[in-house]
Amino acid sequence: MNKSLTLCSTLLMAILWIFSREANAQVLDVEFGGELINLSCRVSSTSVNKEVRLENLRLQTLNQEDRSEITSFSIGIDNCQPSDLDKLIKMTWHSSQLVNIDGHDYVATQGESGVVLGLLTHDEKPIEWNTPMEVGKVTEADCEQELFFGVFARKPQSGLVKEGDFSGWVTFALEYE
Repeated sequence: MNKSLTLCSTLLMAILWIFSREANAQVLDVEFGGELINLSCRVSSTSVNKEVRLENLRLQTLNQEDRSEITSFSIGIDNCQPSDLDKLIKMTWHSSQLVNIDGHDYVATQGESGVVLGLLTHDEKPIEWNTPMEVGKVTEADCEQELFFGVFARKPQSGLVKEGDFSGWVTFALEYE
């Protein structure tokens, strides 16, 4: 019985000692705060509804050679934040007017000329349609960054191009990882 009393009193003293330490401990609150922003890179206003003019196309050149000279153009992105730096930029090009010639997709145009258009990456490789493709990294914050591409005209798979105006439309989507 004495052993039991000693064990109970030792246990009681240990519990009281724990509570006395807790009573002497300081309790501190830590408050966390932040700001959620819904701002990310976006297509610059100069690149929305962009029109690219192919100048000085010659009928004879298009009918005798594979394609015209490449006309360079750019898509600008701006409003990137410092937290966006080094994010991978992926672009997906879309068109409902694609024609395949020798394994490559071209944009069929409207108009009487019959011209088809080829789009190229900055290093002159054909773009991949309807597939996200890496086009660079975000390198600029708080100013415009340009992504460069090229376009050329060529004759259709069968037949020749004719004199006249032409136009073609494509769309694209940007994403950042």
